[in-house]
Amino acid sequence: MERTKKNEKPPENEPEVPETPEVPETPEVPETPEVPETPEVPETPEVPETPEVPETPEVPETPEVPETKEEPIPVDPDPIITWKKMGGGSLRLAKRLIPPGATFKARVSEIPKGFRDVVIPMELIPEAQQVTVPPVKSAFQVVPRGKSKSMFDIIGANGKRMNEQPLTKAVAERLKADLEK
Repeated sequence: MERTKKNEKPPENEPEVPETPEVPETPEVPETPEVPETPEVPETPEVPETPEVPETPEVPETPEVPETKEEPIPVDPDPIITWKKMGGGSLRLAKRLIPPGATFKARVSEIPKGFRDVVIPMELIPEAQQVTVPPVKSAFQVVPRGKSKSMFDIIGANGKRMNEQPLTKAVAERLKADLEK
């Protein structure tokens, strides 16, 4: 017999039922409707196989770099090149005495153009880079003087009249061209 505590009621004699493991219920599967048979389709003619192109490996994307203008490599405008002294007599250049037939190094700016017939460059002389200057808009205007149709004035960029006497159209245009040079 089992022991009980003071306030507990003693268990009543119930018939013992052996425990059985619970079996989960299986859900009911609805019956699938029968699919009617489809008529047989004739085989299609075989298509010639295309050669397989090997897949190119994916290249990881590189981060975008803003494009920069390629700056030209600066060329020394006054390089040191090799020269040869021709003819008789010696030449004094930059605190040195160059005897006839001697080969020496000097900057292009050190040799005056007047001596280029006596001193011959052994290397090519680089040509100076020509800088293109955009054309300047004319600062002068030819305007009629007052209500006249035959006499004109030249007006400068500051708005002042450039001539004292009234000019004809041809003379005013010639003066304007001379002032723009």
